Amino acid sequence: MEQIIANFRPIEIQKPYQCAALAASFISSPYSTPMITADEIYSRRKNKRQPGMPLPEALDILMSEYCIKGYYTITTLADLVKEVLEHPCVITLPMYDRNRYQFWRSPIHDSLPLQEVPYTIKHAAVIIHTTATHFLLRNSYKNADEDPEDPLSGHVLFPHSHYRSALEANGVIYYDH
Repeated sequence: MEQIIANFRPIEIQKPYQCAALAASFISSPYSTPMITADEIYSRRKNKRQPGMPLPEALDILMSEYCIKGYYTITTLADLVKEVLEHPCVITLPMYDRNRYQFWRSPIHDSLPLQEVPYTIKHAAVIIHTTATHFLLRNSYKNADEDPEDPLSGHVLFPHSHYRSALEANGVIYYDH
């Protein structure tokens, strides 16, 4: 995993409510300097009175700046695995506990099916790799208990079996450069 992570640029630490902007900024140029920063994306959100922004709005900003040609919804686990093998994808998950490794799992409702658990916060992350059983998520923050020198810090293994908890998943279409 460390070799895979080393191919990408370092994690930027999220400012409050900027996870969609950070995921979009990363996806604009996963291997080098971002074409547009998270701050630039976030400052262009439509509803400045509310914190946060939807992931599609952040991706629309990338399109308006010619960072990507377009994006599309990925609706099945098989399609997401296939797409991640080609390039990073973005995913939105419910967030129950920022300090819990599996932040998309409710500690109170672990016995309920994933899609039936109520949530209040959406969190965007980037899927940078897949194995036979897990996706490697690049998060927009590092947990307080993680060693900041650890190259895996800020990354989370997301089981394929938890895919149905995803609120949305998107692939992007890049320009040929």
